[in-house]
Amino acid sequence: MNIRKVASLGLAVALQVLPITRVFVASTTTGGSSFAMVSTWIAGALALMGSVDAVSGASSLLISPATATNGVPYSGIVQYSGSHASSVRSWELRNNWSGAKSGCNTVYEIAPGLWLTNVTTYLARVGGTPRTNGACAFTLRIHDGSGCSGGNSDTRSSSITIAAGGAIVVPSITTQPASQTVTAGANVSFTVAASGTAPLSYQWRLNGGNIGGATSATLTLTSVTTGQTGSYSCVVSNGAGSATSSAAVLTVNAAAVVPSITTQPASQTVTAGANVSFTVAASGTAPLSYQWRLNGGNIGGATSATLTLTSVTTGQTGSYSCVVSNGAGSATSSAAVLTVNAAAVVPSITTQPASQTVTAGANVSFTVAASGTAPLSYQWRLNGGNIGGATSATLTLTSVTTGQTGSYSCVVSNGAGSATSSAAVLTVNAAAVVPSITTQPASQTVTAGANVSFTVAASGTAPLSYQWRLNGGNIGGAASATLTLTSVATNHAGAYTCVVTNIAGSVTSSGAILTVQPGAPQATTLTLIVQGQGTVTPNLNAASLTLGQAYTVTATPASGYEFAGWSGNTPAVQSSSARLTFVMASNLVLQASFVPTPYTAGAGTYNGLFFENDEVHLASAGAFKVASDRGGNYSGWVQLGYARYAFTGKLDLNLRATNVITRWNAPPLTVELLLGQGNQAGQASGRVTDGVWNSPLSGGRATGNSRYAGKYTLIIPGLVGDTLIPAGDGYATLSVGVDGLGIMNGTLSDGTQFMQSAFVTDDGSWPVYVSLYSARGAVVSWMSFADLSGSDVSGSLVWIKQAGASAVSYSAGFTNETKAVGSFYVAPTGAGKVLNLSGAEVNFSGGELAANFSNLVSVNAGSSVVNLSPNALTLTISPTLGSFTGQVQKPGTSMKHNFGGVVLQKQNVGSGFMTGINASSRVVIAAP
Repeated sequence: MNIRKVASLGLAVALQVLPITRVFVASTTTGGSSFAMVSTWIAGALALMGSVDAVSGASSLLISPATATNGVPYSGIVQYSGSHASSVRSWELRNNWSGAKSGCNTVYEIAPGLWLTNVTTYLARVGGTPRTNGACAFTLRIHDGSGCSGGNSDTRSSSITIAAGGAIVVPSITTQPASQTVTAGANVSFTVAASGTAPLSYQWRLNGGNIGGATSATLTLTSVTTGQTGSYSCVVSNGAGSATSSAAVLTVNAAAVVPSITTQPASQTVTAGANVSFTVAASGTAPLSYQWRLNGGNIGGATSATLTLTSVTTGQTGSYSCVVSNGAGSATSSAAVLTVNAAAVVPSITTQPASQTVTAGANVSFTVAASGTAPLSYQWRLNGGNIGGATSATLTLTSVTTGQTGSYSCVVSNGAGSATSSAAVLTVNAAAVVPSITTQPASQTVTAGANVSFTVAASGTAPLSYQWRLNGGNIGGAASATLTLTSVATNHAGAYTCVVTNIAGSVTSSGAILTVQPGAPQATTLTLIVQGQGTVTPNLNAASLTLGQAYTVTATPASGYEFAGWSGNTPAVQSSSARLTFVMASNLVLQASFVPTPYTAGAGTYNGLFFENDEVHLASAGAFKVASDRGGNYSGWVQLGYARYAFTGKLDLNLRATNVITRWNAPPLTVELLLGQGNQAGQASGRVTDGVWNSPLSGGRATGNSRYAGKYTLIIPGLVGDTLIPAGDGYATLSVGVDGLGIMNGTLSDGTQFMQSAFVTDDGSWPVYVSLYSARGAVVSWMSFADLSGSDVSGSLVWIKQAGASAVSYSAGFTNETKAVGSFYVAPTGAGKVLNLSGAEVNFSGGELAANFSNLVSVNAGSSVVNLSPNALTLTISPTLGSFTGQVQKPGTSMKHNFGGVVLQKQNVGSGFMTGINASSRVVIAAP
């Protein structure tokens, strides 16, 4: 066969077979069974074509396949090779089952002239549905004329075996497709199952419209989009009918968005027994799941956006954070520090307000003092009704009127309860009248040894006070309207006047001349009593002394005692000076009193703070230090802003002292001190005032071999979410020596560095006062040392920055009232680590950050840190100090920021701040 003939033959075969296929497909049922018929027809045809050479010239009728099933659609192939093949014009097929057809061109036709290889062969298809069992005979008649009766014909016969079959059962859905909700990009499959007579055909639909090519029992959709959302159903068919499944709804949601924290949980300070709630808010694709953590460890059952803790204990102090997750990822909130203080103590009034009587127009102050858990709130009342705005420990009334007469009391409250002071009665008299002398004292002449009385009478607004004078000099103790002189001597002679005074002014009486004529000397016995341990020189006890004559004695205390003063049976001998000069009088009794020295118990070094009761004010808050020896001598200073004012003196026997400090271009400061005794031993109290403000002073004594000696790390929390206050946490290191001296070095979260030194007191309190920004700001706090679950030192802290104190950051100023927290620090040895973490998350939040971010890191031996996140980060931890420094690149930018902080080993976290252009952000290192 040459190449041209081969090409012609291939083209002829293609032209002839394709119409057969087309006719067959057009006459069969759409679906899986039709595809099987077409396959059978083509496969049979090709097999037949391939066997032509072997049967060349054969005249037999071949049926393929040779068997069928009753009631099941059948498709077969007929082949004719014979003498009329080359000129066949028409043919007919007869059979013996129901529906048999006869006549020309009534079954199936193929175009004449189809040949295969070198013989002339015709192909035809037979089909239908058998109705009876057994052999089914075929008779094929071929005509070469234009009609059934014209020309020559050839008849051939064959048969097909029909096996028994049942009736065709209409399809019935046995398994319905199920609705689904997925995310865009997912793959989805719907499956239907049906019973009924095979073959079954399938057609899937979307919202009632056919889906092209979706003709199997399972419909598979890949990488779905939101546009493919809808109702999917399937029509299952066979020769007997069809059934439609129920609709399965496909919901395609948009691709999930990773959660992002929109509202951070806030730090809180509460009292044990209180209820506490932390709340976090996040955006991102729902559903969102929540897991709260305490110090980096999951809290069982804490899986909602709000964490509620009831009746908290001090053991629940720590850092609380929340991990918010969905199918796309997770985000961790910043840490909110919970500080649980011991249960509050109900207030108790320690100093009651005192009643007063004044004249209209005067200024009046009532003061109350109370113990109990801070903070204490105050509310003054007049006759049982609240006084608006009277909410500090001192009530000041200016230019009072008679209408303000009444009973004043104060209710002192805290979270645990309240206490009401006793009533202080204010009596406001009408405006005072200046005194006027109505009876002048009269002159007298007497003999030495006689008793003399001068009397004055005056009118004017009470109370009136009196002061007698001799020759213009005040007479000690002579303060009543009548002056009585006993056993006068010649030295008593002179001019006696009396100054009468009230609030409105004073008046002086005329002079009354006392003339004392000499008389015969008279002797009398002195009774001298020594109370306590000491001596009087000379010892005049039981001595016979001359009436009217002056004598001098000196009191000297024994070792361990102090002179307490002179007393007797006449005011003339009342004195606190150890050296006393007195005039002998009849039956005179003189006593020198000595008491054990109180100074030994009060000796030591004290330090502390002073600030007003209602709140810390920059102008009236500061620190003090005072040292007292065993003799009661003391020296010290008070600090107000950058200025320190020194003072010295000697304590009285009650360990009290008052110092008035003169200041340039400012009112003088009055410093009152009381060094504690008895159950207040080791404590210092008092007040500092400039006459306008009044700040209570408190402190304690330092002792050697302090049980708090060691190293500590501390943080000063910022406030995330308030643009006026730094979001970052200030930090510091603290070293306490054996002598109790604590030295702290730190950096506030606006970048200000500071240093503080003070002694830790016997009761574990440590005063913090640092003047900042050229005295335009300060940090004030009482820190307490206590071994708690999350800290070793903590305390309420006030950080004040006045407006304009700094032009770099937070120029508007602020007051941050927060809770400073510290932890005992032990430097690791060898390859040990500062934090007990193998991996950690460094979180950056707040401040100028448009979005919070974090870096994963590994913490290796020796506390070296390796960054595991794509944005650049360096982090160096100092094992010696417990501090860290680093630099981080803000994601999506080329900007790099420095950061630093300290670790709290007791919480196994690190905390600090990252510098920004005008604001700082919080940095937390914790378990991921």
